[in-house]
Amino acid sequence: MKRMTAFVPAVCLWLLAGSSPAAPQQKEERAGATVPEEALRLNTEAKRLHDSGQFDKAIELLTKAVGLAPQYADAYNNLAAAHAAKGQSDTALSFASKAIAMDPAKGAYHTTAGLAYYKLNNLDKAIAAFKQAIARGENAAEMRSVLGNAFFKKGMLDEAIEQYKKALALNPNLTGARNNLRAAEEEKAGKR
Repeated sequence: MKRMTAFVPAVCLWLLAGSSPAAPQQKEERAGATVPEEALRLNTEAKRLHDSGQFDKAIELLTKAVGLAPQYADAYNNLAAAHAAKGQSDTALSFASKAIAMDPAKGAYHTTAGLAYYKLNNLDKAIAAFKQAIARGENAAEMRSVLGNAFFKKGMLDEAIEQYKKALALNPNLTGARNNLRAAEEEKAGKR
């Protein structure tokens, strides 16, 4: 039986656009549309709620944010993250797909979609989404580890091993990738 020690490493799904602790929130250009300050504020507050485990309240604020700014792709991605945190992978995938449709060049949106596909056990689509995220510059080490997990779960051990090795070459401190590499190599050697 295939067992990995960490199915999906912590990958930051939340996007907080247009604000920083040192700068006041401003209108921001996103995919050709200006995001109103209120939508940015709602997104920021939703992040705080999400981080404290108040997913329903975060979803409520993000829903208001996209009502104010229907082209605010980051808010759709954050809605996906909040629904994913609640275990609602189908809904998460729907919102991640909206974000991708608005800005297909943003790797984080592909990451979110890939994780939803992974949770839905649609491994082919998860693999494709993770590859898109890597191609668009997402954290290569973490993404390669997640990609390795999808290959491992699919039984494609050579591909999983290759991705774990690439992840560890980029960041030797990824404990999950190291443990999963060992598990994949043992599985391949028939020791499990």
